[in-house]
Amino acid sequence: EYFGLVDQPAIQIGGIADGAPADKAGMKQGDIIVKVDGKPLERGDEPEELPMILHRRLLKLKPGATVTFTVMRLKGQPLQDLKMTLASRPKQANIARRFWAEDLGFGVRELVYIDTYEFKLKPDAKGLYVTVVKPESSAATGRIHPGDLVTQLNGQPVLDLDSFKKDYSDFRTAHPRDAVVMVVLREGREETIRIEPPQ
Repeated sequence: EYFGLVDQPAIQIGGIADGAPADKAGMKQGDIIVKVDGKPLERGDEPEELPMILHRRLLKLKPGATVTFTVMRLKGQPLQDLKMTLASRPKQANIARRFWAEDLGFGVRELVYIDTYEFKLKPDAKGLYVTVVKPESSAATGRIHPGDLVTQLNGQPVLDLDSFKKDYSDFRTAHPRDAVVMVVLREGREETIRIEPPQ
């Protein structure tokens, strides 16, 4: 009602990822989508269904397809048409490569796009995402948490999964009784985690 959209399906944009097709098209947080390719949005039974209806519609299109979104930026301003070229969907967490540190009881995986978005990092950020910590393990005692982002291992930056796996394995073989020290990003701040191996 405030925007003059009574009985007209619309979706407000909650956030835009840097460098994503929406960003390149000029879409902004707060924009209200009222049409796609000149047609009003499909109505669902409940307002909460609208984003998923649009999502399903876009998934039917191929990367490289151009979609025109008609948006309202501010109340009372004319509508704007924004042309967006769709890109391939970024890798999802369920297909990311993983590593399980059996001796200390924690697992990590490659970073995927949604991780960098949630952590407010650049798309090319380095690190590994902690997926699981075995209860009552050395990692649990050392207070590493699922959802932590590992950025350093024993003072060296974590660049990718393969180098982490090699550096970790080499260190554990050469120093089986020494602690592993990792720097993790947690809730926007860095934490240094020291994990003592089982003796």
